Amino acid sequence: MFAFGPWRIPSDEESGWPVADCIRCCEAARVDEQGYCRRCRWAVRAEIEEGLCALCDYLRAWARFMDWCAQRGQRIA
Repeated sequence: MFAFGPWRIPSDEESGWPVADCIRCCEAARVDEQGYCRRCRWAVRAEIEEGLCALCDYLRAWARFMDWCAQRGQRIA
């Protein structure tokens, strides 16, 4: 006799990476392809955003310095 097994839904299927601990905190299970847990994923995104803001501030300061030098007839090589 033919019997049906449990329904397989996409969330039951194998994910693309092995289940293991987060690569950042080593406590919680991974939830994304990069290897972060939910908490660390958002923390890393916030750190990246903060770093990009710091980089923008740094580049703006260089632009102001180069403008300041140009006003005085000096050229930065």
